[in-house]
Amino acid sequence: RRLVIRCVVTLAACSSPSPDGGLDPPPPPPPPPPTGTVGLNERPSNTSCLAGDAPATSVTIATQRAFPNLSFASPVGLFQAPGDPSRWFVLEQAGRLMTFQNVESVATASMFIDLRGRVVASGEGGLLGMAFHPDFPTNPRVYLSYTTGSPMVSRVSRVILDNVTTPGVTTEQVLLTVNQPYSNHNGGHLAFGPDGFLYIG
Repeated sequence: RRLVIRCVVTLAACSSPSPDGGLDPPPPPPPPPPTGTVGLNERPSNTSCLAGDAPATSVTIATQRAFPNLSFASPVGLFQAPGDPSRWFVLEQAGRLMTFQNVESVATASMFIDLRGRVVASGEGGLLGMAFHPDFPTNPRVYLSYTTGSPMVSRVSRVILDNVTTPGVTTEQVLLTVNQPYSNHNGGHLAFGPDGFLYIG
């Protein structure tokens, strides 16, 4: 009789009451560990993946400035609006988005969006990414990624332009804020995928 009573007390202590006043059954035991071989014990044979011979001669690579009359302060990205090859957009780390005509002799760039009052550009932070809405300029929205604040955070914003050629007053809508406790490795790349979703690095 004592053994029976002790078992009942133990069950009551380990179980929780159910809505009808009874006792819930104990949870099921964990599943057994997987069986069979896991991993590789030796390198598999792969005769079709072979490195070619090293080049017999050295290769010379040269670069040429595409727009020799322009210069920018800490540029981090170069973009064109969808379907519009007539001009380029340059992100500067300190918070400016500049634009200029796609002509080799161009000598001036103009301000498109100025976020220098909001951007914290210390270390690897700053204005780090942008993406035009896929239907730009019909949908006059630009998406920007930058670091800001103290303590610092990464912010992704949607900027609605009042004029897609020479924007003046713009509306910023903050979409995402992520804690960014360090001034390096801040990511920031933005891109629309073929599925229409905005991807954030």
